[in-house]
Amino acid sequence: ELTANMIRAAVRAGVKHIVYVGSWTVHCPEASPEIASRFVPSEELLKTLGDAGQVGWTSLRSGFFFGNFVNILGPGLKIGDVKFPNCEFAACDPGDMGRVAAALVTGGELEKHHEMCYDISGPEIMTIEQVTSKIATAIGKDDVKFEHLRPEEATFLPPFLRTLFVYMYSKGRDAVPFSDATKRLCGEHTSLDVWLENNKSKFIA
Repeated sequence: ELTANMIRAAVRAGVKHIVYVGSWTVHCPEASPEIASRFVPSEELLKTLGDAGQVGWTSLRSGFFFGNFVNILGPGLKIGDVKFPNCEFAACDPGDMGRVAAALVTGGELEKHHEMCYDISGPEIMTIEQVTSKIATAIGKDDVKFEHLRPEEATFLPPFLRTLFVYMYSKGRDAVPFSDATKRLCGEHTSLDVWLENNKSKFIA
């Protein structure tokens, strides 16, 4: 509702084009209704307003952010023992969302992106075990063990997040959309290695 209010207020104020930051979960609302319900109605509202000629719009559907690894893998990394479902997807730098949005807004051709939905993923599909290994190397820990759990066994996760990982595990690498849209739209595509150069301290604190 808050997002809808902002969209309507922007239209009333005369905004010509809205670049909306959404979520990949709009592709599969049933996988995590708690998350998707925050984004599906906003995209539907933009489509309605766009069809009525009231505003141009573009949706950037964010993927799974690198920063989420701090909470879901950080505790295990600190003790050298990570237990997690070994899902496979291309997580992304949240900063890439901002870079893509800025490129669209300042590129002088925003109207070409009207009614376009771009999936913003990272540049590389990796398993959670591979991600764990990269983070461990970045923080100088070579003795981290990884144990694969079935999503149903990850009882330490909030129910809504466990449900999401059940979906991601069942769909494999097709669960979270993989796209080169970031590279095409802003010329950059931040890898986990590059992100860790500036953020590895978050796993140590």
